[in-house]
Amino acid sequence: MLNRFTTAVVLAAITFYQPMLFAAAALTADAEKLVSDASRLDRVAVIVRFEKQYNISELKEQHLKSEQYRSRKESKTLKRKQFRQSVFSGLQQQTREASARLSELLRKHGVKTKLKSLWTINGIALDVPPEMIDAISALPGVERVTADMRLTMNTPEVEDVDSQPQWNIEKLNAARLWEREIRGEGIVVGIMDSGVDVNHPDLADRWRGGDNSWFDPYGDQELPIDLVGHGTQALGLILAGDESGYQVGMAPEAKWIAARIFDNANQTTLSAIHLAFQWLLDPDGDPLTDDAPHLVNNSWGFANTINQCYQEFDEDIRLLREAGIGVVFSAGNYGPFAETSISPANNSGSLSVGAIDLLDEIEFQSSRGPNACDGGIYPKLVAPGSQVYTTDRLPVAYNVVSGTSFAAPHITGALALLKSAFPDTPISQIETALYDSAIDLGEAGADDQFGYGLADVSAAYDLLLSNSGSSDQSLLIFNESQYSIDENTNRLIVTVRRVGNSEGEVSVEFTTSDDDAKAGEDYLSQSGRLTFADGETLRSIEIPIINDRDDEENEAFQILLSDVRGDAALGHQAEVEVVILDDDGAGTVAFNSLSVAVNESRGEALVSLVRTGGTAGTIEVSYRTVADTALAEVDFIETESMVRFLPGETEKQISIELVDDDLFEESERFQLIITELDGDADIGTPASTTISILNDDPDTNFATISLESVSYEIRENASQLRVSVMREGNLDIKATVEYNTLNGSAVEDEDYRSASGTLTFAEGVSHRSLTIDIINDTLYEQESSFTLILSNAGGGAVISDPSTAIIRIIDDDALPFVSIQSPTPTSTIGSSSSSLFDQQNSSDREGNRSSGEKGSSGLQVFEINLRKYGRSKAEEQLERMANVDAESKQKAGEKSSCDSAEDQTNCGADTETSEQADEREIGMPEDTAGEELQSDPTRELEADSENESSASPPAETEPAAAESEQS
Repeated sequence: MLNRFTTAVVLAAITFYQPMLFAAAALTADAEKLVSDASRLDRVAVIVRFEKQYNISELKEQHLKSEQYRSRKESKTLKRKQFRQSVFSGLQQQTREASARLSELLRKHGVKTKLKSLWTINGIALDVPPEMIDAISALPGVERVTADMRLTMNTPEVEDVDSQPQWNIEKLNAARLWEREIRGEGIVVGIMDSGVDVNHPDLADRWRGGDNSWFDPYGDQELPIDLVGHGTQALGLILAGDESGYQVGMAPEAKWIAARIFDNANQTTLSAIHLAFQWLLDPDGDPLTDDAPHLVNNSWGFANTINQCYQEFDEDIRLLREAGIGVVFSAGNYGPFAETSISPANNSGSLSVGAIDLLDEIEFQSSRGPNACDGGIYPKLVAPGSQVYTTDRLPVAYNVVSGTSFAAPHITGALALLKSAFPDTPISQIETALYDSAIDLGEAGADDQFGYGLADVSAAYDLLLSNSGSSDQSLLIFNESQYSIDENTNRLIVTVRRVGNSEGEVSVEFTTSDDDAKAGEDYLSQSGRLTFADGETLRSIEIPIINDRDDEENEAFQILLSDVRGDAALGHQAEVEVVILDDDGAGTVAFNSLSVAVNESRGEALVSLVRTGGTAGTIEVSYRTVADTALAEVDFIETESMVRFLPGETEKQISIELVDDDLFEESERFQLIITELDGDADIGTPASTTISILNDDPDTNFATISLESVSYEIRENASQLRVSVMREGNLDIKATVEYNTLNGSAVEDEDYRSASGTLTFAEGVSHRSLTIDIINDTLYEQESSFTLILSNAGGGAVISDPSTAIIRIIDDDALPFVSIQSPTPTSTIGSSSSSLFDQQNSSDREGNRSSGEKGSSGLQVFEINLRKYGRSKAEEQLERMANVDAESKQKAGEKSSCDSAEDQTNCGADTETSEQADEREIGMPEDTAGEELQSDPTRELEADSENESSASPPAETEPAAAESEQS
């Protein structure tokens, strides 16, 4: 294993880290520029970290001890609330105390600035004059001051290929849980990404909604939005529906909330990401409300932490885990080499996910292990991440994407399904079931390409089902057979795993023991007791590592488990070795990858040089370009130059200028090679990289055929939709294209007439049109949609985007409402009259709400939405109800002669007819049957003093509003 290290440049007391985010994309930052900027700017953004009074593991142990004195009858939900209240309040209090000391210092110096509390790390983010840094660093209790880096996101690219929809879902056997009616109901998934397009038809009604379901740390957007598309693409694979005609997401009944970690300029800061993690722990700021998500998906990571352990967000992640929240990260796209793990996916508590293709092969660029933070298995699991079909921000709607960014959401969706099936089972136990039931790929057993294997959600379900009530004794073992850690990494997190039966509370002692690594010189000795709560399968030990300046051999120490209490025993891995990897040599320099591909219009190719195995001393690396099929000064600018690595620096970017012409041509390539290295470091592998210039100019010898738009809307009563198909490029030849429609929520012969055929473009013709008949019924229905697809272009033409369009049919029928009262042994159905169809204004409904709710009969009013229920039939039903009610009023004044229970069954005044019961059953939607709907003043029905209820359909302009209320 290579030595690993984090990137650091020191200015005064500030440590400037230079992480870059991949996937949602690469975040780039130039540390040298930050250093120079800090000397000339009026303000510099920093994060001040304070010494902690206690760590996360200690807080968890304290909480578990306090639980021993509480009632065993307390629900797990209540225990979660108590944990959040005790732990979060403790963390927040220590940060408030630190903030008060910092505020006092700033007041003394007359500095006014806004303090942002980062209580998950006991830190404060703020902007201060550079000359204040020394004074802040000297403040009692300050651990370190780091730059609050501003990072820029590159726009992600999508696949320009066709893909077989749902192959990815089938790989994980999700349909077998769907067959059991397990679809993610009751689960909330959080996503940290570029945002989410809340208007997408497959995602809109799955947003939880409310003030605690969207977080924008910059205050730019009040409602969910996605300016890039990456977050929408990732979320779709977790829980999107089937509006496109294909089921997109793993857990379509789950709900989502989102933290947007990029601003409108596609930039972020470290503090913004901390604030997002912090928000997910407690979205409404009240630990006594259970509104945190069950899972958090993170399809991002820092690109220049390859084979390094960057622990900026380690505490945030571990705190989420301790709060019972699963944290999934994409493993990174930096293969095919080994030792390409990245942070935060390699941090403790992260479930890292690699990518496979349709043939179960590991994706070429999927990152490999071992894990740079502990030397363990990396990634943990693999899932489909090659050419998968998912949602995209409108108007694109759907797309085909690749990368570990889109493998991770499959695992998040799998966890959502399993958590829905076993709501009281801890996430750690569900994760363990996924590991133990995964389909082994590659080498036998867990490895550093496929991890534990391809997740099989159905097998994990069976395993969890069989384990419930198991009488097997549990075994306690270390999760890895050996651990390794870079000397300059702050702390090692070692995981202890509980295998077998997980019922009941058990605990185990742990202690460290010297070998050639010495406590107090190389690491800080640790000992204590780990407690596993009922159902808990993973616990962690934190060991601080001491970074010295001695150039020495790697050193090791031991960790031992002993003294098990409870129904458990020690397993075969009860003792483990930890190797501390020295980083005090000059290291090795090589290119980050064997090849780089870039579009010609980009204007430049960026290539990274990475220094590994040590960061001591200053080194200079010379490089030059070498022409191949791409020609110097024709396709790229010939370059010969040098970069300098200062002590502690691990990555440099080289920019090669590209020539953007207007010619259609094949892709071309040239090489970039290291020619010389001045210093004690060595030249590593690869010492050269191939840069491929991808042509993005149109071929004027061909014609391209596409739809005019990616989406269309048509009102149901318009009868016919006309769609334009465009041809561009060479119009001098005849061309053809086929088209066909595909069902979605709109169904052929019910909502529209299917259309298919071939359009022919004669010479010189640039556009043709096709028509699709829309069926106009008298049924009220929600908005529905179907898909139009172009295929099989001929005659020298090719299909280009958009080749698929979503067609939404907007219903134009009035929405009927019927208000009924749930029967009691002495109740009658409320009276109806012709006024049922009179228009009522919202103020009348609001004013009459109380009388409807406080009637002496005590009957509950239910509002029934009749979807696809004929208006004429509804009117007939209501008229029938009115007649029955009139009869019941007439009989109400007569004295009943029913003296016995048997006679009362023949009295019509106080009982429902079977016809009325049937009508109520027809009117009740499946998803609301038996549930009391919440009162809403905008939808309340008028009730008179005798509890007589009426309803009126909204005007024809209201269906969209009704849909919004349902969403």
